[in-house]
Amino acid sequence: MSLLGFPKFFLKYSGLIFLPIISGFLGIFVATYDYKSATYKRKLNHNSWQEILVGKYLVIISVLFIALVFTTLISLVIGGLSVHFIESIDVSKYGSIFEVHNSLLDLAALGLTVFLMDVITAVIWFTLSLIIKSSVISIVLFLLYDLVLPNFGKYDFKNGMMNVFSNVGKDVITQPVPLLQIPFLEAWGILIVHVLLALGIGWGIFYKKTRFTL
Repeated sequence: MSLLGFPKFFLKYSGLIFLPIISGFLGIFVATYDYKSATYKRKLNHNSWQEILVGKYLVIISVLFIALVFTTLISLVIGGLSVHFIESIDVSKYGSIFEVHNSLLDLAALGLTVFLMDVITAVIWFTLSLIIKSSVISIVLFLLYDLVLPNFGKYDFKNGMMNVFSNVGKDVITQPVPLLQIPFLEAWGILIVHVLLALGIGWGIFYKKTRFTL
C-alpha cells in the first residue's frame, strides 16, 4: 500500500455510508437551530430570507470542505506511518480491497466526488428540515430513508448517489442497498433533479412562512 492508499481506502468505504449520515445530520442541525432558538424572526429584521438561506448553505459547504480536508490529511499521516507495516503483509490475499495506485489525481477525483455527495445530501435534508421544522422528526425520517427503507428504483436518490460513487470509487464491495445500474451521466441528472426539487419546494414554503410566522 502506498502513502495515498489509506486515504483512498477510507474515502472509498466510508464516503458511501458514514459520511452521508454525518452530512445529513449537519444539514438538519443547521436548518433547525434557529427554530429551536427562535432567532429566525430576529434575523429577518436585518436580512432577507434569501440571504439567510444562502448564508446557511455556505456554512454547510464550508464545514464539509474543512472536515474533508482535515480527514484526508489525518488519513495521509496514518497512511505514511503504516506504509512499512503494510509492506510486510501479503495484502494480495485480501483481494482488490487494497489495490491502490499511487495517483494524486485519483485521490482528488474520489475526494471531490465524496465532497459533492456530502454537500448534496446535506443541502437536501437542510431544505426538507426547513419544512419539517423539528430536528427530531427530521432525524428519524432521515435515518429511516437512509438506513431502513429499500431502494425505490433507478430514479431513487440513493441509487443515483451509489451509481455516481461506484463509477469513481471502483471496487466498492459494501453497498448500503442494492444497486440498480444506470449510466453515469443519468445518475448525475437524477441527483441534480432531486436537489432542484428540494430547493424549489423548500424555498417556496420557507418564503411563505416568513411572510406570516415562523
